Amino acid sequence: MPFFLATPVPTDYPWAKVATLQREAYPDLASLKLAIPPNQAFAQALALAKDNGWEIVSNVPAEGRIEATTKRLLYGFTGEVAAPVKPADG
Repeated sequence: MPFFLATPVPTDYPWAKVATLQREAYPDLASLKLAIPPNQAFAQALALAKDNGWEIVSNVPAEGRIEATTKRLLYGFTGEVAAPVKPADG
């Protein structure tokens, strides 16, 4: 679950019940695993976030942490996004 440190209201992900429902509704949704080093994956993820118009709040390559805000298509609300990039186990 995401953890926000630099967004306007840093918080743990408070919607555990919603996360459970999301996993049930989208069982095929999973982390993307790439055959490239984490630093390259981080650079690509950051570039993609910027290309999609996300407002980058924090990016810390050493921690593999990207935090951003973005306008949602529906109603134009601003949403907070945490995009962790880390090496796979093993």
